[in-house]
Amino acid sequence: MQTVEDEVARIEKDLATLKKTDVQLTEQRKAASTKLKKLEKSMTEDRHGKSEAENAMRNHGETLERFGGEKEKLKGELEKEQAELGKVMDNLRGTLYPITHSFETWS
Repeated sequence: MQTVEDEVARIEKDLATLKKTDVQLTEQRKAASTKLKKLEKSMTEDRHGKSEAENAMRNHGETLERFGGEKEKLKGELEKEQAELGKVMDNLRGTLYPITHSFETWS
């Protein structure tokens, strides 16, 4: 009879150990599930952020290209206007020289 009681005690001890292990594994599974959900949410947010960044890069790249073209166009126009201004100034110097020279000789 002692052998049966010893065997029952051993089985009860094993059962308690298994229940404790089961509780631990259940808690670990819950923690892993929570962590997985957080990681999935983080990945979704990261994908969204990446998509927004790519769109911004694409949009700003197009803007930069457009402004680059406008810059070159305006630079060409500025050079043209500066050349014309130089001609006008030379003509004025030529036209005003006799007048200013005559004022200088009167002084």
